Amino acid sequence: MKSPINTKFKALLVVASLATAFAAQASSTITFDPTGTPGPAGNLSVGSFDQSPGNALAIGASALSVVGTSFNLTYQANLGTLINPNGQAFFLNGTGGNFFTFVAGFNEVITSNTINSAGVGTLQFGFGSSNGNAITASNFFYMYAMNAAGTDLSGTGFVGTTPILSGHFVATNYVSAFTANGGSGTALDGFGNNDYTGISTIIGAGSTVATLVIDGFNVNYFPDLVTGATSSLINTSQNLAFNQTNPAASMTLDGRGATTAGVGSVGAVNGISGRNTIFQADANQSFTTGVPEPLPSALIGLGLVALGLARRKAVKKN
Repeated sequence: MKSPINTKFKALLVVASLATAFAAQASSTITFDPTGTPGPAGNLSVGSFDQSPGNALAIGASALSVVGTSFNLTYQANLGTLINPNGQAFFLNGTGGNFFTFVAGFNEVITSNTINSAGVGTLQFGFGSSNGNAITASNFFYMYAMNAAGTDLSGTGFVGTTPILSGHFVATNYVSAFTANGGSGTALDGFGNNDYTGISTIIGAGSTVATLVIDGFNVNYFPDLVTGATSSLINTSQNLAFNQTNPAASMTLDGRGATTAGVGSVGAVNGISGRNTIFQADANQSFTTGVPEPLPSALIGLGLVALGLARRKAVKKN
């Protein structure tokens, strides 16, 4: 007669092997082909996408907004470089005529605000309850393959015809805050020539960490992605004033063609006097690929079922 202990041990090995299989499939390195052609010829191993400094617009929020204020944040930027698994930049946007842009948006809510009338203090944000669990006009992420880079000053050229990557944001591990340091007399545009001489801004810096669920992708660009895999936008910084790119005159509204005013909507003092607030934003995007996120629980469940069946079998034999 087989020992019930041995039977249980074998069932536990099933659980362990399933978990090991999942761990083996998860990876922070993906395959990306900037040429978008079938076959492995153009494939590159990528650790992360480092986006160039771009623009983010808080629609309906300022440094003086009260706790509980709900607003949409929209973002647009060009790819800067691809980063290899060793953390080194190795592909510059536009190499071989291949350009890539990113547009994104989601809903946030102000959870804490200590900023005073001089524009000094800290804002903290939570993930908005209206984001839902699928791509919407206010919760979206699209990456486009383009013939030229988007233009930060005009805010145009960031949206193409068909995205090569799409997804929506979820609340998992979401953290966002911005610290203002006053200085409302500082010129908003501190990058090159001041293109908006009549607009000043508060100064400050913030960061956002958000988790993205991949809903769709072009297999010729991303041959090993899995729908439902997650991609984290990490080290996303928001800064004022602008010193690495131009503030945008126009911003994407839904990631698919609709636009809204950028700098023209922030008032005379960005962050204080207008209905919206514009930020210089800089994101770095890394991937976790393989089995979709909910599957580990299912695998463990299968293992527990195996364990239960083994126990019943052992009891019967005894």
